[in-house]
Order: sequence, then structure tokens, then C-alpha cells
Amino acid sequence: LIAGLEIASEGTIRIGGRMLFDGASRVFVDAHFRNLGLMFQSYALWPHMTVFQNLDFTLELRRIRGAAAKQRIEEALALVDMGAYAGRYPGELSGGQQQRVALARTLVYQPEILLLDEPLSNLDAKLRDRARIWLAELQKRTGVTTIYVTHDQGEALALSDRIIVMNQGRIEQVGTPREVYQKPADLFVADFVGASN
Repeated sequence: LIAGLEIASEGTIRIGGRMLFDGASRVFVDAHFRNLGLMFQSYALWPHMTVFQNLDFTLELRRIRGAAAKQRIEEALALVDMGAYAGRYPGELSGGQQQRVALARTLVYQPEILLLDEPLSNLDAKLRDRARIWLAELQKRTGVTTIYVTHDQGEALALSDRIIVMNQGRIEQVGTPREVYQKPADLFVADFVGASN
């Protein structure tokens, strides 16, 4: 389901050639070496840092400095239409703006896979609908493989090209949005995708 996922017989796990877990030595590779982007549900922005500094901190950890860092930050902020807010602090931004900054911070180091943990759950319904369209467009523009965790059936059906429906940690069904909606594997999946099914 994940492009470039390799699991070797000795238990080594790689994505895009990068090691996540070394099965031979049974050692996890530190998260900052995995090149995975994670956006938390709470956005987890540093309140004492400006928008620019929030993005720059992730690059500093990866030893990307100077003109290269500045260029990446400007590009990431432009992707999410937040370039004009680089000097502001998170407390001076709306919820939707904070969401965009959190996403830019995740994209600034150009991850191979983007992991989004219910990124729209803190937004009101109207803003959530707009953000859903905006996120889908952004994913198409960047082309980065994205795993999007949500309990919102509408989001799952609108944003996905593949859906994995899970129940208490167990996979119930994998398929396209149309397959999951029109041919649910069981009553749990049918109930999950909505009463109108």
C-alpha cells in the first residue's frame, strides 16, 4: 500500500531505500533519519517561535542552513499561501493558518512520505470543507505519498485514492473509495461509511 515499502525476511523495514528498522540488530532508526513528515492533530507549533523559525528549526535539525534553508522555507510557505505571515507567532494566527504552518513545517524538508493525524479535526465545519479541497490540491501538486488518518467518513471518501478501514487495530477492508462505499466487506465497514449506504 505504500510506494517503496520493503520488508526483508530478517525483519528490516525500508521505505524508498531508507531504513526504518534494522531487523538484524533489532534497532530502530532515529525518526529524523527516516525522512517521514508527520503533522500532529494539535499542530504542535512552538509558541515562542515565529512561523519562519518554526520551519527553520526542522531544517536546523537536518543541518540545512543558510541560503538553502531560507529558500526551502519560502517555497514551503508559498505552497500553503502563508508567505506573508513568516514573521508572526502561532498565537497571532487563526486555526486554519496554524494548520497551514504545521503542514509547511512538515513539507519544508521534502519528506518521502507524509503522515497526517486528523489534521482537520480542530477546524470548524466550514473551514474544514475548504481545507479538504486545499489539501487534495496540495497533495497533487507535491506528489508526495500521504497517509491520512481520520474518523470522518466524508474526508476519507473525498481525499483518498485508497482507503484502509480499521477496527480496533485490525484491517477490515482495503479498496478505492468507490469499492469501500459500494461493496463494504462487512457490517462494520458499511456502518463506518455512513447510514446512507
